[in-house]
Amino acid sequence: MADKFVAKRDRFNSITFNVSDQTFASDEELIQNLEAALTEWRTNKVRGVWIKISLQQTSLVPMLVKLGFDFHHAQPGYVMMSVWLPADEPNNLPEYANQYIGEDIGETAKREVFEETGIECEFESILTFRHQHNYRYGCSDIYFVCVMRPSSDDLKPCQHEIAKCQWMDLDEYINHEEMSVGNRHIAQCYKESLSHGGLAVVPSPVISFNGKVYNKMYSVQHKDEVQTNID
Repeated sequence: MADKFVAKRDRFNSITFNVSDQTFASDEELIQNLEAALTEWRTNKVRGVWIKISLQQTSLVPMLVKLGFDFHHAQPGYVMMSVWLPADEPNNLPEYANQYIGEDIGETAKREVFEETGIECEFESILTFRHQHNYRYGCSDIYFVCVMRPSSDDLKPCQHEIAKCQWMDLDEYINHEEMSVGNRHIAQCYKESLSHGGLAVVPSPVISFNGKVYNKMYSVQHKDEVQTNID
C-alpha cells in the first residue's frame, strides 16, 4: 500500500507527503491505504511520517488523529501533522523551528554530547555557527559548533541516534575522503584557532538593561581569561 503514495523518504528515514499530490478517489480511500501503509512502514523501520494538509482538506484531520497523528505546526493555508512510528524509542521528530534559543548554548552542547556519545564534557567556547535560511518548514536555522573538554574518552554512543562513533586525529578527520565540505571547514577553523594563542568566542556576564539579571555576552577573548570573566 505504501507504493500508492506520492511521498519522499528523507535522510532521517522518515516519510513526507502532501495530500494535494495524492490521487485517491475519497478521503476514506486515502485513510484506508494510509493505515495499511503505516503498518508496512513500521515493518520497514520508517521512523516518522509527515503529512501536509491544505485548508480544503481539513476534513482528514479527525481521521488522521485516530491513526495516531498529531499537530506539528500550521501556517496560513496548511497544517502539518506527524506521527512517530517506533514503539520502543522516544519521539525524536524535531520540534517546529523558531527564532528563540531557549537553553544556554553551553548547557545544550553538554547535554547533546552526553546523550549522543555518553561522554561528560565541559563547555569551553563557541567555535563557529552556521546561519541557514529556509532550512526546515521555511524557517531559518542557527547551528552552533562548540569546543568541549571531555572528562573521559570512554565512548558509549546512543544506538538510536549514532550509527558509529570514534575518536580521530584532527588532520586525519580533515583529510578523510568521506568528510563533508562543511565539517572539514569546521575542523579547519578549530585547527586555526589553536595557532592563535588560545583566542576563542567565550561568554562574559553582562548586566541586563533593567539591572536585574546577568546575561551571557559572547566575544573573542583569550581562553585563560574565561574563568575570571564568568566568576
